[in-house]
Amino acid sequence: MRAGQAKSLYRDYRLNDSRVSKVVEVVQILSKVEVQAKIDGAESTITLRWVQMDESAQPVLRGKPGEWTLTPHGPSRFLAILKNNP
Repeated sequence: MRAGQAKSLYRDYRLNDSRVSKVVEVVQILSKVEVQAKIDGAESTITLRWVQMDESAQPVLRGKPGEWTLTPHGPSRFLAILKNNP
């Protein structure tokens, strides 16, 4: 999943004013990106996980051929967490 697809996951929600606030490299193949966003009028912090993958969808180390892909968690996962932890 590419970066532009992250927004499409939220197509059923009103997503406004999103911005990246923090990027943390967890390990060479995994980074966490914190995004500040207004979803359906409420301010939220969402953590997206990005993994570097090769053409056969296998994780690869930095410097090897591949691209960063968003782990496939849809908005219901993030919104459920926010709802349970206001």
